[in-house]
Amino acid sequence: MNQQQSNTNEMGAGSACLWVYWILTNGCISDIIIFAVHNTSKEGRYMELEETKELMLDFNKIDSITDSGAIPVVVQDIGTKEVLLLAYVNKTALEESIKQRKVILWSTSRKKLWLKGAESGNTFTLHRIFVNCEQNSLLFMASPDKGGMCHTKRDGEYRRGCYYRELDMETMGLSEPCERI
Repeated sequence: MNQQQSNTNEMGAGSACLWVYWILTNGCISDIIIFAVHNTSKEGRYMELEETKELMLDFNKIDSITDSGAIPVVVQDIGTKEVLLLAYVNKTALEESIKQRKVILWSTSRKKLWLKGAESGNTFTLHRIFVNCEQNSLLFMASPDKGGMCHTKRDGEYRRGCYYRELDMETMGLSEPCERI
């Protein structure tokens, strides 16, 4: 017989609620699932989230941006075909991206237009735009002008893309593989 139980803990000055679900099979824990719901934008939360090896998926992200008129956009390197980033664009961000031929996004945390790389200098030239079948997400094909797409660093260098951790489907832990597939 399977049973499900949960435990809720506050993490780091109210920055997240952590739900731990474990499934008991014949009195033994057979699975553990960890969910974190983030409710602040404190700098410490970002560092914890970006560098942890623990799975802390934000299943409420879409709910927090529904009033912004934004849709998801995947940014892919036109040369390597590597997926670099999932972000959001609203109508104005899309229009500016087309006009400037740069990756310009809608910042869901700052609630304003965001030229990718404006602060780091790691900007991206926009080459092509694809629209999905339901017309509710986009694919930007872009090339780096300099540096990486992700704002996090490894060994002092910006990471090429934001998908730098792999989920181990057996342990549900995260790791940073040495090579990409």
